[in-house]
Amino acid sequence: MMKSRLFPVITAAVALLVAFSIGFLIMLWRDAQPVDADQALELDQLNESNVKQMQEGLSDRVAGTMTSEQQERMQSPLGLAMFRKCVEWSEFNENHPSDASRDNEQRACTEFRRYIESGTVPE
Repeated sequence: MMKSRLFPVITAAVALLVAFSIGFLIMLWRDAQPVDADQALELDQLNESNVKQMQEGLSDRVAGTMTSEQQERMQSPLGLAMFRKCVEWSEFNENHPSDASRDNEQRACTEFRRYIESGTVPE
């Protein structure tokens, strides 16, 4: 039962991580390419649009399996901050793999999932 409740949250986190990774790759690609200000602005807008569409699609799919309290916690400032922390550690661990970065990623993502599921705030 618990695993089935975690699946949508984990799926959402992975999909958002992919979206942020794509954005990061676009930024790296853009930095490697000489572009003028108009092209850079267009790329930024495209990236923001893609991330927003993915987030909305995931939110719609996950919303059907989460309670209203869980949805509120996920969209709260604390929930969003904890999600960003999970994503940042995931990206850092992907780019700089080590035991410490993996442990920090697991801790941050576990705290995020625990907060969404039960409202338990990490100390």
